[in-house]
Amino acid sequence: MMFRCNIEEFPARGPSKTKRAAVGGTEDFERLLDSYAKSPSVSIEIQRDPVKLIVSLSSGDYAVLAATGEDDFFDLVGDPDAKGWATFNHGGQPANHPRRHFVTKKLLLEAVMAVLRDGKISDQHQWEKQGEFQTA
Repeated sequence: MMFRCNIEEFPARGPSKTKRAAVGGTEDFERLLDSYAKSPSVSIEIQRDPVKLIVSLSSGDYAVLAATGEDDFFDLVGDPDAKGWATFNHGGQPANHPRRHFVTKKLLLEAVMAVLRDGKISDQHQWEKQGEFQTA
């Protein structure tokens, strides 16, 4: 399964760097993720109509956002029992991010490949609609 990615890397200093990559499946995508493992902040955008995925990397941590419509945004849930917040660099900017939305590379790969295969977010993974996450 071949797909294209738009990648934007935000180094600790200097301007962001943008490039495109063609990826041939799970192993290629995992190698791409590994190549940015030490980067302070990277965003990888993948489109599989009607879903747009944004995979964010922040110094070895991962998060995945799915946009399924104009105002429909979902975060992939890694550990639904995780409490609290942690700093995560989105687009080069540090922000508080719910710990429950930090995901493992294995979960990230499964969820991304399911969207690319099916063209929708998978019922086999827990996605949380933005704005519905309870902080208490």
